[in-house]
Amino acid sequence: ILLDERRTQREIAEVARVTEVTVRNRYKEIVRVLQIDSLNSFG
Repeated sequence: ILLDERRTQREIAEVARVTEVTVRNRYKEIVRVLQIDSLNSFG
């Protein structure tokens, strides 16, 4: 993702063996904790 390699929530969830909802929730947490607008801020 940080290298501009796009992945769907489903792909990430399958590899991580979690649900897509978990991926969305953790994403929101990461963005909040790191105080960034989105992960796209790195690009």
